[in-house]
Amino acid sequence: MNTFAMILSVVAALVAAGLPIAEATDRLRQNRRERHEVLRNRYLHLLMLVLHTGTHEIPRFPLLRRRGAWLLLTETLAGIVAATYGLDTAQLRRIVTVHNLEKKLLRRIRLSRGYRRARHISLLASLPIDTSTTTRLARYSQSRNRAVKFQVLLSRMATEPAMTLRLIEEYEAPLSGCEMAEIMVLLRRGILPIAYEPLLRSPSPNLRRIGMGIVKQFSIEEAAHILRELAAGDPEPELSREALYTLCAMHCPLKGRQIHTGIGRLSVLQRRALMRYMVHESYSPDLLGELFGAAGHSYAEALAQTHKRTLA
Repeated sequence: MNTFAMILSVVAALVAAGLPIAEATDRLRQNRRERHEVLRNRYLHLLMLVLHTGTHEIPRFPLLRRRGAWLLLTETLAGIVAATYGLDTAQLRRIVTVHNLEKKLLRRIRLSRGYRRARHISLLASLPIDTSTTTRLARYSQSRNRAVKFQVLLSRMATEPAMTLRLIEEYEAPLSGCEMAEIMVLLRRGILPIAYEPLLRSPSPNLRRIGMGIVKQFSIEEAAHILRELAAGDPEPELSREALYTLCAMHCPLKGRQIHTGIGRLSVLQRRALMRYMVHESYSPDLLGELFGAAGHSYAEALAQTHKRTLA
């Protein structure tokens, strides 16, 4: 019993001693985050001043030799490039060169693994760099980590816009929803072409995905007839379903033999998911009754009567 009591007292003492240490550690981390945020805002101010005035002088960034400060500058630069369109990046390019941000990132990429490597490649792709830098990333295009492979693809698309469609066509894996969203960001930056019809009719499934993404992004109703064809007869069932969702997102009329054929290709669970999406997009219960039968009509009414804010 005495031994057990001694053990309990030792554990209690360790816990009591550990709590102040944990609190002090949390305070240090919070202080470090606050310092980083102040420094990030300072870097952002200096960079915006350079872009606004058009000066050719490289600003002096404070505390740049502090550990991690160069990464803060890199993230700030990448954020500016990603959030702007038609930006003259010549001055930002000089900042990248003078402070060796490319070399430092390439070193980080070489020494890191997995998603950390993918994040650093993503940062590098967002900087104003040339093709010689992305060529050095080619070795990672065969990585087992899908995030790494995809970020290498984005980096090449950013520096070789003329090769964009070929790169997407050669990308082996089907593009996921998250990957499509990142590609649409490049589209908004003017890197991707917006000629949707050749993409929708392309033999490459990934290019057809890109075409649907462009149509949905800009609500191009003129493409509705092609989407109906894809809904009824695309070789990829997943793309057939995506064509139906794209039509719904643009609030196109959902009638005709092609729509019925496309719905007939769906499983029971996929039909119910499509019904929820259609109600969310304000399609009437009567239309759902025409497409899915009496069960579709009653299901749509039940969903509408629940007054749920989100039905998808």
